[in-house]
Amino acid sequence: MRRLILALLLMHTAAPAAIRDIVTRLRHSTADGRDVPPDVAADLTALKHSLRDLISETVGAPGAVDVAPNELADRVVAQLEAEDVPVGDEGGYGVITSIKLARPKEYTAWLVASVSLAVPYGNDTSLYVFQIRQDSWHLALAVETNGYGSIAGAQGWLAYRVGRSLEGEIPFLVATDLTPSDVSVWQSLRLRVLQVGRSPDHPRRLATRSLSYCIEVPYWVSIRDGGLALIYQGENVYPGIAGDRGIHYLDYSVKAGVATLVREAAIDPSGFVSRWVRRDWAAASASIDPAARSVTREWHERLRKPELECDLSYLQMGLRAEGGHEQLLAAAGCRLGANEKPEVHVVFRADSRGFRIVSVSPERPDWSEDSGFEVWNQDDAGVTAPIAEHTVQPALPASFAAEPVKMRVSVVVKSDGSVGTVQLIDWPDQPGLVIPAIHAARQWRFKPATLDGRPVNVAKFIDIVFTPSH
Repeated sequence: MRRLILALLLMHTAAPAAIRDIVTRLRHSTADGRDVPPDVAADLTALKHSLRDLISETVGAPGAVDVAPNELADRVVAQLEAEDVPVGDEGGYGVITSIKLARPKEYTAWLVASVSLAVPYGNDTSLYVFQIRQDSWHLALAVETNGYGSIAGAQGWLAYRVGRSLEGEIPFLVATDLTPSDVSVWQSLRLRVLQVGRSPDHPRRLATRSLSYCIEVPYWVSIRDGGLALIYQGENVYPGIAGDRGIHYLDYSVKAGVATLVREAAIDPSGFVSRWVRRDWAAASASIDPAARSVTREWHERLRKPELECDLSYLQMGLRAEGGHEQLLAAAGCRLGANEKPEVHVVFRADSRGFRIVSVSPERPDWSEDSGFEVWNQDDAGVTAPIAEHTVQPALPASFAAEPVKMRVSVVVKSDGSVGTVQLIDWPDQPGLVIPAIHAARQWRFKPATLDGRPVNVAKFIDIVFTPSH
């Protein structure tokens, strides 16, 4: 028995050390372009599998089902940082950007781990779904891509939702990710609908779709019982209109282990509104949600007189929850005459007949159009700077020379004022200060930045100053 316990302890402590070796090799790689060398691809795969094993071991311990997911994540991070493997910074290969664990509210018998690794021009995120078996978690489903020769093969900025299955059916996982790219705002948006399969690496694929996507506006996924929907800004609705973009909508039903595309719609917002205004009311009312016809008719008459121009630079998309149901919406800001800013906002939603107008108003829609992926720069027009309310400046370890050391880092100040990603701007000559600097930056708190009165995520530089201890 003592030998068994010792063996288990050795297994537990060996994994982070092995990860450290892989991270060290990747950090010394000089590859920084689109192509991924074979040795780097092999080490990325080894790093993912080692992290997966470490997470599986941590959450699979007896009694782990009674531990909060964030505490389990902290345990994983602590094991890595004890071996000088930082978690939470950014850079090139070999950087672990984040490790997050959560129990989705739609199905609490799952624990979902999200692990992000840095690659040039983006990141590569993997998902691991664990199910309860007796009193611990066991890996049931893995979402990874491995062995790719180009960074476009990475699962960049992967997000997920857990689908609420119909009564008596198992839940499904909706995974969306973007392909990292160094050339354009146009990238591939990949959609997958998965269920637990015969093994973690062989999930049941209910649906897969690759879409042409413009990253300037966040996309959104909504979930309902037995289905899902996606709204995004994509390629031309009318191919003959060069450079134009459109709002696209996909709707899937999920039943008996099959995902079926039941609705697909797309509009050019500016063209849609222009044509709607030119029609007489009898024809125009067919494009209006019945509940909004009385108010919208007044706007229809007003907009027929001045010159109207809907500009895609004012396009918004978002999710609105009403009565427990999620609605995906899009809005186009329309200018009247020579005005530079939109004076009218036209809101659309998709239904069985395509897109309909649900409201026309001078007020900006009050639903959020930030899906959490959008990060503004502090100097962007209209953005108010975040204000530090709590700062942490660590003491310099006694083993260092008694001179202050300043490290500049870039942080993402999240919309709640906390610090998200921490990126080292100048890699220090003192590697022993890297983890303490990241820990200090994470403890800063801010009055969040705002845009048009709403809190937003903002990238900002801060200085971490190590002062000699006395």
